[in-house]
Amino acid sequence: MNASKAKVLFTDPYYNAAQVLVVTKKNKTISTLDDIKDKRVGVQLGTTGGVVAEKALGQNNPNMKQFRKYTEVFYELKLGRVDVVVVDMPVAQAYLKLKNFSDLKISSKPMSEEEFGIAIAKDNTELHKQLNAGLKSIRESGKLDQLLNKWFDETTAEADKK
Repeated sequence: MNASKAKVLFTDPYYNAAQVLVVTKKNKTISTLDDIKDKRVGVQLGTTGGVVAEKALGQNNPNMKQFRKYTEVFYELKLGRVDVVVVDMPVAQAYLKLKNFSDLKISSKPMSEEEFGIAIAKDNTELHKQLNAGLKSIRESGKLDQLLNKWFDETTAEADKK
C-alpha cells in the first residue's frame, strides 16, 4: 500500500498477505529465509515473493529463478529444478489443495507483511471515512474473520490478526 500513497488514500488494512516458503514434503531442512541462501529459489516474476527472495539471496543471484506463472513455479519445484518457492500464503494454500501439488507443503511461518486496503481518490475523504467505519464494524463484529475463513483459509485469517 505504501508506494501509491502519494496519489490516493487507502483505507485501514483489511488483509495481510504474508509470504511463505513451499517445499516438497520430503524436505526437512528449509523453514526460514536463512535456509534458502544457497538454494535454487523459484518465484513468480514481479511479485512480493521475488522481492523477499532477492533480499535473502542478494541482487542478481543466479539461484533465483523467475517464472511468468505460479503454475510454472510449482511444477519446477515438483520436478526438482528449484528447491523452494517464495509465495503469498493464500496462493500457496490454493495450489496445495490441488491434486497435482499434494506432495508439496508450506514449510515456514508467515513472513513479510503485505497489507491490503481499498484505494480511493485522494480528495474523497468522506468515502474514506465511511469505508474505514464499515471495515471497523465488520472487523469488530467478527464478519471479516468469517469472510477470510470462507474465501481463504483459517490459517490465513489467523496470520491476518498478527
